[in-house]
Amino acid sequence: MIRRFFLLVSIFLNLSSKSQNLNQDSLFGIVKELGYSKEYKKSETFCKQLINSYPNNMDYKVFLARLYAWQNDFNTARNTLVTIPESYKSNSEVMDLLIDIELWSGNYETAVLYCNKALAVNNEKKETTMLKKAKSQLLLDDYKNALTTLDELLAINSASYETLALKDIVLEKSMKNQVSLSYLNSSFSNPSFKSWHFTSIEYKRGFRKCPIIVRATYGNLNPGSGTQFELDAYPKIARKTYLYLNIGVAEKNTIFPLFRATFDVYQKLGKQFEASLGLRYLHFSIVDVYIYTPSLTWYYKNWKFTYRPYFVTPNSQIFTSHTLQARKYFKKNDTYFSINAIYGSAPFLYAFYQDIARLNSQRIGFDFQFRLGKSLFIRPFVMYDYEEYYPTFFRNRFDAQITVSKKF
Repeated sequence: MIRRFFLLVSIFLNLSSKSQNLNQDSLFGIVKELGYSKEYKKSETFCKQLINSYPNNMDYKVFLARLYAWQNDFNTARNTLVTIPESYKSNSEVMDLLIDIELWSGNYETAVLYCNKALAVNNEKKETTMLKKAKSQLLLDDYKNALTTLDELLAINSASYETLALKDIVLEKSMKNQVSLSYLNSSFSNPSFKSWHFTSIEYKRGFRKCPIIVRATYGNLNPGSGTQFELDAYPKIARKTYLYLNIGVAEKNTIFPLFRATFDVYQKLGKQFEASLGLRYLHFSIVDVYIYTPSLTWYYKNWKFTYRPYFVTPNSQIFTSHTLQARKYFKKNDTYFSINAIYGSAPFLYAFYQDIARLNSQRIGFDFQFRLGKSLFIRPFVMYDYEEYYPTFFRNRFDAQITVSKKF
C-alpha cells in the first residue's frame, strides 16, 4: 500500500513537471499495474495525463480504452479507439481489445467478425484469438463452428487445458435432448398419515430461441390420485429478457387442477441481478386459484440468492408465502447445492389442492445436483415441513425426491 502511494506521487510529479527523470515506459508500467490491480479510476486519471503529455503514443490510448472496457463502459471504449489512426488499428493489442469489447458487451456476432479479421492480418495472438472466437460461437449456440475452431486450435496446441475444457462445454451444450425421471415421497408424523407418492417423466428439447419441456406426473395421495400433463416453454424475447410459460391439464376428479397456466417474465438487470414477475392460474373443480409472484435474484461469484413471495387468492382470500433460496454452483453450472427456506402455504414442488388448502407451513429443504460421467445427472432433494393442515392442527411432513436425468 505504501509502495503504491509513492508510485502515484511519482507519476503526478513527473507528469506535472514533464520531468524526464522517470522515463515514459516506467510511468506507463505503473499505470498498467494500477489497472491490472483493478484501481481503474486512478489508472484512468494518470493514463489521461500521459496522453496529454505524449499525444502521439497510441499505446496509451489503447490502454485507456481497455480501462473503460474493464469498467463495462463499452461505448466510451469504442469512441476512444475511433481516435486511433487506421494504420494502427491492425495492431494485435487493438484487435484483441475490439474483440473483448464486443464479447463482453454481448455482441457475439461482431466479436466473431473481429476475430476473423485479427486472424487474417496477424498471428501474434492466434491461439488467444481463436479461443475467443470459439467462446463467441458457443454463446451464439453455433456449436458446429465452435467445435471446428477448437479442433483447429487443438491442432496447434493439443495440451491446452482451457481449449479442452471449452470443448467439453461445447459438446455438452450441443446435446439438445434430455429425459428425466423423478420420484417424490411425502411422509407424515404426529399425527401419522399414509404417505403421498408422485412420479413424473419429462422430455426437454433445447431449441435455441425457445427450449420446451413436456411432462407427465402421476400422484397418489391415499386416498385420491390423478395424472397431469404439462408443457413448459422458455422463449427468449430479447438479449436480457425471456419468458417462462406453462400450460397443464388433468383428468376429471383428480388431485391436480383440471387446468393450469403460468406466465412469468424474467429480466436481467446488469451482471448481478435478475427480476421476474409472474402469474399462476389453477382451476380446480371446486375453486379457482390465482397466484401472483415476483422475484429478485442476486448473483455473487458462484452463488445465486433468490427471494420470491407468493400471493395466493383462493375464494377472494389472500394468503402470502415467502421463499428464500441460496444456491452454490461448483466448477460446472450443472453441479450445485441449494438451501431452500419457505414460510406460508404456497405449493413448492407440485400444485395440488391439499397444499393450497392448508393454512400455514414452515419449510426448509436441501437439494444437490451432481453428474455421473458426461451426460447423466442425479438430483436428490429433501425437505422438512411443519404444517398447519387444519385450524390449530399441526403435523410434521418429510419430503424426499430423487431425479435422474440423461442428456443426449
